[in-house]
Amino acid sequence: MEPDLNKTQEFSVGELDKIPDLNTLKGSLEKLAYWGRFFGVLAYVFFGICCIILLYFLLEGDMFIGFDDSQGSVVGMIIGLFMYYFSAKYLYDFSKETYVYLKNNNLQRLENGLSNLASMFKLYGVIVIVYLVFLGIFLLFFGSFILF
Repeated sequence: MEPDLNKTQEFSVGELDKIPDLNTLKGSLEKLAYWGRFFGVLAYVFFGICCIILLYFLLEGDMFIGFDDSQGSVVGMIIGLFMYYFSAKYLYDFSKETYVYLKNNNLQRLENGLSNLASMFKLYGVIVIVYLVFLGIFLLFFGSFILF
């Protein structure tokens, strides 16, 4: 049974070693929040630049000269940009919540920050699973043509 860190509890002397000491983690959390904010802001900037470029080429109309599947490519790029946006959002929100925890020692903020980090990794996991499924389908269909 894990101790609830938000409530005051009484511990015996033997149980004091089991209580997590978050003060030892603050240096690592500070570095992690710094780099998370750096890459989050960088990802937001890259997302904005990509959106402007995509919008420019869509309004110009000559983005996919010579390609018949331009609508599918545009939809794929938009889906990719949305995934990129949410990964940037989760990373930036993680660093923001972690900085608030480091300033105010509010465990709820640390929990929110780590939840955002977990959401980012869940998103990456879903992307990898979808990629592996498409790769498996590709190898199944096109690999069978090579063998036969």
